[in-house]
Amino acid sequence: MFDTNIFNRILDYRVPIEILTERFDVYVTHVQQDELNRTTRRTRRNELTRVFSGLAPQTTPTESAVWNVSKWDQARWTKDDNLCEPIKAALDKREQKENNIQDALIAETAIKNEYTLVTDDGPLREVATEFGVKCMTWRQLQQRCRRGSIP
Repeated sequence: MFDTNIFNRILDYRVPIEILTERFDVYVTHVQQDELNRTTRRTRRNELTRVFSGLAPQTTPTESAVWNVSKWDQARWTKDDNLCEPIKAALDKREQKENNIQDALIAETAIKNEYTLVTDDGPLREVATEFGVKCMTWRQLQQRCRRGSIP
């Protein structure tokens, strides 16, 4: 599962999309696309949209639904094993950010679907790892691309 910042890395480093699509199945929730769509600079937003579309990611519903964040047709009702709230609390302890709830939704979805989370967001990576998510950085993803191995 690619965190939003990975789409920016792909654009910034001008990575040929086909290198990634040949080696990885890319998963996202609506959260990543929503965040990309909120990019303030129109040109940048359009370029990110092209990257996103070129990767043709598989959209997975978030594993919880959060009022004023979730798209109800792209979210599951929170189960008794709700991890979203404790993940958000752990993120808030590290750094109070407005998008911690979005990051918590992404991390919970990665956990419950056994996806590897690719992110350069240090606090998100630390918390996700604590909750059992297999994570890697952009740099680690690049190394895997060079070696031709799939996580």
